[in-house]
Amino acid sequence: HAGPESRAPTLLAMLQSGALQPVIDAVTSNDSPESGVIGLAQQKSNDFIRQFEGRTGITKLNSIQVFNGMPPVKIQVTAIFRAWDDPMKEVEEPFNKLMEWALPVKLSPDGSVLARSAQAARGNSGFIEALVPSIAPTTIALRYKNRIYSPLVIEAISEQMTSSIDAKGRYVELLVPMTLATLTALDRDDWVNYNALKM
Repeated sequence: HAGPESRAPTLLAMLQSGALQPVIDAVTSNDSPESGVIGLAQQKSNDFIRQFEGRTGITKLNSIQVFNGMPPVKIQVTAIFRAWDDPMKEVEEPFNKLMEWALPVKLSPDGSVLARSAQAARGNSGFIEALVPSIAPTTIALRYKNRIYSPLVIEAISEQMTSSIDAKGRYVELLVPMTLATLTALDRDDWVNYNALKM
């Protein structure tokens, strides 16, 4: 939308709704001898402003939706782990593995690009490591109802810390809500390929 609302949204909203009128009345109110002249000018101003009420700058031309980008696809899932025999192997270890996949493999402790560049110049590290020193989280795949979604990253994960535990403090049941995201936006071919992938 490229109408006047996009350039001065607050002013246009006040004009369209009539909210600007009380502001002008308060500013121009005056008890001086010239109030008659001011009153006439104020009346003309009011008549002019009323013409904007209920009108908009949107037209068919400037309201055309333009496709200029789209975000990656996000999938909300909840993994359920329940221990029937061994809480460590059936709940704790799978959850820990999910957390490892969700977190960056390694984050650089040094936030200064200049400091890392100086180290690279001395030969203590490579220039690629100096520019992008950290390692991104692991990509994963999700198989669900005869479809394989890949590659994905775990964008968000949470731990229900009030879940049931055994005598040793290990979870015996754990619900793990996650948000999975594709690395890029998807097109039609990507969706077809999800159905064609075989494990």
